[in-house]
Amino acid sequence: MRMSDSNTKAVVGIIADTVLQQHLVGTLLADEEILVPVNTSPAQFTTEAFNTPVDLWYVDLTLDEGFDDFLDLILEAVDVPVLIGDGQAPTRNSDEYPRWRRSFLGKLNQQLALARASTAGEAPLSVGRPKLPPLPLPAVLSQLENTPVPQSVWVIGASLGGPGVVKEFLDALPRGLPVAFVYAQHIDASFQQVLADTLGRHSAFDVVTAAEGAPLGYGKVILAPVEQEVRISAQGRIEATGKHWSGPYQPNIGEVMMGVLRRFKEHCGAIIFSGMGEDGVQASLEYQRCGAQVWAQDAASCASSTMPDAIAHDGYCSYRGTPRELAQRLVERLAQEVSPKLG
Repeated sequence: MRMSDSNTKAVVGIIADTVLQQHLVGTLLADEEILVPVNTSPAQFTTEAFNTPVDLWYVDLTLDEGFDDFLDLILEAVDVPVLIGDGQAPTRNSDEYPRWRRSFLGKLNQQLALARASTAGEAPLSVGRPKLPPLPLPAVLSQLENTPVPQSVWVIGASLGGPGVVKEFLDALPRGLPVAFVYAQHIDASFQQVLADTLGRHSAFDVVTAAEGAPLGYGKVILAPVEQEVRISAQGRIEATGKHWSGPYQPNIGEVMMGVLRRFKEHCGAIIFSGMGEDGVQASLEYQRCGAQVWAQDAASCASSTMPDAIAHDGYCSYRGTPRELAQRLVERLAQEVSPKLG
C-alpha cells in the first residue's frame, strides 16, 4: 500500500462491511473532492488492492461477521495509516447527519494531514512482514509465582500507526512473562473492542478493554478507555474517575503514564510507539526522576516517528528499537530484575 503523490488530491481507500456505509462515506468523500480508488467490503477485498496508492485506509466494521483475520491482515500489511470508523453513519436526510459529517471530516482531515507529514524523511514499512515465533521465556522467569498485584507494570503508548506495531510487539512476547500492561491508544471508542480482539488473537497476552474494578495482572493488557480518565487503586485495579481526559486526543498517554507511576513508582516503565504529537513527553521526565524506564520505537520502523522522536529528543528515552527488539529488551530486563531475588 503506497502513499499517493503529495502534490495531488487526497486519496482514501474505503473498506466497510455494509453497502450503505460504503455509499454514505464514498459520496461524502466525493463531495469533498477526495479520490476513492477502492470502496469495498472485507469479503470482497483482494490482495491486488494492496498496490493501490492511497494516503490512508478508512476501515469501518460495524457487523460481527468474523472479520478478525481480515483486520489482522490490514494491520500487519499496511504502510500507510488506518483510520477506524465510528460505526454506521446516519442517512443524509437525518437530523444527526450534519453533526456526524463535521466530526468525520474533522478526524479525516486531521489524519490526512498527519499521514502526509509522516512521510517526510521516513522509510516505508515493509509490506507483509514475515511472522516470527514468540521469543523464548528465560528459565529464571518460569520459576516465578503469580502475585495478587503485579510487581512490574508497563504502559504502552501509541497513536498514528500504533495498532500494527503494538501487535508485532505483543506477538513477540513469550507466555508466562511476569509483566502487566496498560495500553493507551489514540483511537475512537467504538473500535476498542475490535482492537482488543485483534491484538489478542495471536498473542500470549489477554487483551481486554478497561472495566471498573478490573485487576491488572501478569499476562494481561488493559486498554485505557477513551471516554474517561482512570486511575490504579492500591489493590492494582482500574478505577473510573468520571473525568474526561485532558488534551486533544483520548486517552491521554501522559496521564495514563502518571497514573501507573503514582501506583508502582520505579517498578513501572513505558514504551512509546508510532504516533504524531508529543503526548507523554512531560510524563517521561517524571519517569526519569523516579528511576523508571522509558523506551521508544525507532524511527525507521514507525509509520510516524514524531511522538517517539519527541521522547528521545528531550533525553528521556534510554532505549530505542523495532517492536521485536523492544520485546527482546523487555524480556531481558525482567530476567535481570528477577535474578538477584532468586539468587
